[in-house]
Amino acid sequence: MLSDIAFAGAAGRLGSDGAYVGINATRASLDQLSPNITRLEGVPAYRVSIHCDAAPNDRVSVIKFAYNQVTASAIVDEEDLFQAWYAGQLDAVSNEWVDFESWLAFNYNYNETYFMHMMRFDESNKTDSSPYGTITYTAQNMTSFRYQGTKGVMSSWGFRCHLQREFGAAALRRNRDLSWRQEDIAWTGRQEAMEWLMADWQLALNYRSPTSMGGQPGLGPALAETAILKDPATHGYKTDSCSVRICLDYRTSMTNLLYAAGEIERLAYETRHANASSSGSSLEGDDDNSAAAAPTHAVRATMTREAYRMTYVPLLLLCGLLSAFAAALIPFGLLVHGRRTNGVRTWREVNTLQLMADTAAALRDEYFVEQMRTAGPAGSGKLARTAQVRYEVLGGGEEVALKLVNDAAKDQRHVLVSGEDTEMESGRQ
Repeated sequence: MLSDIAFAGAAGRLGSDGAYVGINATRASLDQLSPNITRLEGVPAYRVSIHCDAAPNDRVSVIKFAYNQVTASAIVDEEDLFQAWYAGQLDAVSNEWVDFESWLAFNYNYNETYFMHMMRFDESNKTDSSPYGTITYTAQNMTSFRYQGTKGVMSSWGFRCHLQREFGAAALRRNRDLSWRQEDIAWTGRQEAMEWLMADWQLALNYRSPTSMGGQPGLGPALAETAILKDPATHGYKTDSCSVRICLDYRTSMTNLLYAAGEIERLAYETRHANASSSGSSLEGDDDNSAAAAPTHAVRATMTREAYRMTYVPLLLLCGLLSAFAAALIPFGLLVHGRRTNGVRTWREVNTLQLMADTAAALRDEYFVEQMRTAGPAGSGKLARTAQVRYEVLGGGEEVALKLVNDAAKDQRHVLVSGEDTEMESGRQ
């Protein structure tokens, strides 16, 4: 996060009013909600604003406090002590290569910070304007702190800043990718002073900005880098905006500072409650036994319900039923049409094999069958069209047999039989 600010700054990452807006809910808890929940209302929210004033310092010291710790101290308004720390050696800032220094120092209870800048040479006879008041440069001999060469005399200036937190309730809307976005936020007007949690991170992180000139450690260089005005053509310092060698856009530096403070607090609480239970303990005043407990909030939710709506499926079902009904009508119609036949009356099942056997039994003595066998395809077809058969009930009505019923076939049979008799009589004569 700090390196991102060092390269790109925090412009566009704050709210429309220039405040940092946060939600009192971890991202993990929001992501664990059911995908059917599309909107939340009444989610606890807060916004953090920064208030700064230009304040000259009375005295500055940079000393090696311990074996691997350097402390930069500034006395402001003759009695207020602000201190910044980094893990390392003193020559990381006292050498000639560090042309510009930025320190983020805090008072003893971490409710105020002094964002201090230092550059070489005596600039104490100059002043500049800023959105936070008139800047007064203070020159001091730094040789007693092992500053070398042209850094023997350094000019310093800074801004006293404190944070204010205001509470409210937000409405969250779920995106298509299941992420959340803020919609309306209603603020209560209730505000309170806010501590700088980032003060404890100076030594713990041992952070060094990748853009720091000369490699100065600490949080300050990352917050000041994008605020330094540079000529885009030469990439050198742009000096036409102030009276000293290095000019800054102080609104940009305070935007970076506010965003870093808000993000560090969010990350701290996200980490603290990553595996938290839902015992409902408050964030402040937790004892060691309840340090992992997280508060819960009841909010209003809008959910979507999955419902099966029949659209084209009923049409397909209807078409299928109509097709089945039409298919059933065909055999039913044939059954109705042949209801008066003897086969239907006796409910005698006739398949291909049975029909062939019945035909052979009924027509074995019919002469026209022999004629069909020798008449060829055309003649046999003509003879077949003249023959009509049907099932007739035999005896007591329990059996049926196939019978030749059309007169033409019978006449043809009679003619053929009479002809044979005539030929036989002629032969005898």
